Amino acid sequence: MRKVVLSIRLKDNWVRDLSEKFGAKVHIHRSIPIGDRLARDLVEIKIKEGGSAEEIISYLKKRPDLDDVEMVVAGKNTIVGAVTVTGCAGCFILPDKDSFLISAETGENHEIIWHLVVRNGENLKKLIDHLKNAGCEVEIKKVSPLNIEEMLTEKEEEIIYIAYKRGYFDYPKKIGIRELAKMFNVSPSTLSESLRRGQRKIMEKYFSEMAHEHIF
Repeated sequence: MRKVVLSIRLKDNWVRDLSEKFGAKVHIHRSIPIGDRLARDLVEIKIKEGGSAEEIISYLKKRPDLDDVEMVVAGKNTIVGAVTVTGCAGCFILPDKDSFLISAETGENHEIIWHLVVRNGENLKKLIDHLKNAGCEVEIKKVSPLNIEEMLTEKEEEIIYIAYKRGYFDYPKKIGIRELAKMFNVSPSTLSESLRRGQRKIMEKYFSEMAHEHIF
C-alpha cells in the first residue's frame, strides 16, 4: 500500500469553482462513495476576509452537481457541513480501483490536492489514466510507503475533529474532557487515550513531512 498526493484540475468541479469565484479554501475531511456516481463529502470551507458565508451557502445549494447541501457557520470565516456530489469524475472511479481518498483541499492555484491510499503502482496508473480520460489534468506530487500504524482510525479522527471544533484545544478550554466523553458515550479516560493516540499520530506525520521537505 502507498500514500499518494495528486494535484488535479477537474472539469466543472464545485471545489475549484468555489475557490476561483469566492477565493475560499476548501478541505474535504472525508468522502464516502454512494453507489456508482455519488459521494457524500464532509467539508470545511474557509472564507476569505470580507466574504459572505450566506452567499457561499446559497451558491452551493444552487449548483446542479450538488444535492443535500447541509452547511452551518462554525465561527469567523468558517463553514462546515456535508454535501452529496453527483457525477464526480473522481468519486465514482475510486471505489473500483483499490484507491481510497483520505482527504482533499484546494491548492494555491485553484487546483485540488488529493491525499490517497492505493494498493500498488498499477492501481495508481489506472486511476490516473481514468482521471485523464475524464478530462482531468493530473500531476503526481508525492508517493511514499504506507505505515498503517500512523493512520488515524475513523473514531480517532472524529474525536479530534469534534474536540477541535468545540474548543478543547483553545486556551482557556471551551469544553472539558468529561463533556466530550459524554458526547461519545465513553469514559473520560477512554476519550483521553483516544485523543493522545490521535495527536501523536498527527505530530508524527507533521514532523515526518517537515523532515522530508528538509525544513529541519
